[in-house]
Amino acid sequence: MNRSRANINNTDNDVDRRNQLIRGYGTMVRQRVDVGRKPYLLTFMFTSLPGSPAAIVGQMRAEATRVFTTLITRVARRPTSPASVDLLPVMIAAPDMPVPKIVKPAADATSLNAGLHMHGLLLMPPRSRLKVGADEHFRDHQGLYCGDRSRLDRIDVRPITHTPELVVSYVLKSLRRGRVSYDDILILPRAVAELCS
Repeated sequence: MNRSRANINNTDNDVDRRNQLIRGYGTMVRQRVDVGRKPYLLTFMFTSLPGSPAAIVGQMRAEATRVFTTLITRVARRPTSPASVDLLPVMIAAPDMPVPKIVKPAADATSLNAGLHMHGLLLMPPRSRLKVGADEHFRDHQGLYCGDRSRLDRIDVRPITHTPELVVSYVLKSLRRGRVSYDDILILPRAVAELCS
């Protein structure tokens, strides 16, 4: 994340471009939900991360990618096979910047990492090796995704029961406000060749 780059690009043209991109992601998510994918809101809560805001965002993206890579091995039998691409979950994730509040809450987990955290939208395929919903899977297997070797404290996963487009807008609100750049958005899966490596 480059704060100066994000703040410089707040012209009307760039705001329109960001809003158009967010609407496009919302349409993509709606199309996938309409064909049977189940949407979930993810909140990644991290332990204290070292470095500048850009370094912290990089670590968050790496952890979210690791979580996704771990998840796909539980969802599809051969996740790196080209034939499995349609059987994999889809994740859109973005860092979320804290917004100044008039009344500040007592110090808690949100004060870690200068308030930086990450939200994501997960679209689970209609057929999966998981026998439960993603919310139950993550609740029952936090140790698989978080813990001693991880920089994640926990992952909160909730089914989306209302308009997925609104959740996309929520996940990408820091992009809409120009507080993060396009490069900070994480879209998974990547190409099968990247998954193999």
